[in-house]
Amino acid sequence: MCSTYNNSNISDSAPCWEAFDYINRMGVYRIILVSDFLCSYCRLPPTWACRPASSWSLDLSPSLMFRRPTFAMMIILALIILIPGEGQGHPSKTNLKGIPQLFGVSVYSFMCHHSVPSLIAPIRKKRLLNFYIALDYVVILTFYLLLSLTAVFTFPEIFNIYTLNFKVNPNFHHPVLDIPFIQYFLALFPVFTLSANFPIISITLCNNLKSLILNENKPHSFFLNRIAFPLLSLIPPLLICMVTNNLSMLVGYTGSYAGAGVQYVIPALLVYRARKDSLQLLGLGVHNKHASPFWHNGWIVFVLIWTVICIVLVTIHHIYTGS
Repeated sequence: MCSTYNNSNISDSAPCWEAFDYINRMGVYRIILVSDFLCSYCRLPPTWACRPASSWSLDLSPSLMFRRPTFAMMIILALIILIPGEGQGHPSKTNLKGIPQLFGVSVYSFMCHHSVPSLIAPIRKKRLLNFYIALDYVVILTFYLLLSLTAVFTFPEIFNIYTLNFKVNPNFHHPVLDIPFIQYFLALFPVFTLSANFPIISITLCNNLKSLILNENKPHSFFLNRIAFPLLSLIPPLLICMVTNNLSMLVGYTGSYAGAGVQYVIPALLVYRARKDSLQLLGLGVHNKHASPFWHNGWIVFVLIWTVICIVLVTIHHIYTGS
């Protein structure tokens, strides 16, 4: 939006437009942020009312409009550069220093698990269920490898947010990346996806808060249902975003620490409690032929130990790199 868009080294306190020197870049960012907050709050209570059924269209639309075209565009652009042999990426065979970063960003690949319930529910005959799930993860792995390998062999340096590699970069230039539409579309891709996912996350958080705090047998008051819970889901991210606009830093810290809880701790505890409840309801003599090969509780202990190792490594990385 600012006229200084292509200058990545400019300070946030610099004017956003030359004609309006009293409005700096950070001020414009916060104005847009508050406007988005007000729009989200005005829409969330009356329109969605924390109903999960309404999130289906919200999840499908950004996937078709933003995610798939963007991923296809990044892969195709990288291939256009690689096929003639014009790629400048020379990745090393091993880089042990990158292991801590791996734990931080792996939580975002963990998001593919959100599709598993929608894959399992429509399947009536569960005989080939393990095969279908395995096939799903093979497709996901293939896609990640295609996106990652084309990236590391195309660009001499990979930014934490991959879409930023396709903007004007003084260290790498190719005519195919000079198209303004491609630069703006890929640079705004995180904005599109976060804006589209934010309502879904707010709906999920509203429902979780309701289930945790309220009694389903009693009617919910208008204040709790339409004011309190939507504000609880919107205010924390608003405060964080008001403090900083460094998306790379947020990705690193949320993926490292909050991501460890989402990816490891919470699923492990849920599995432990679910197995405990199932044992009480079904008894010891019932054999589940669809049981996971990781049925032993030792795997839960292993996941929790692995969580501690990941957090320690990521913390050491942040301390020594200062990022």
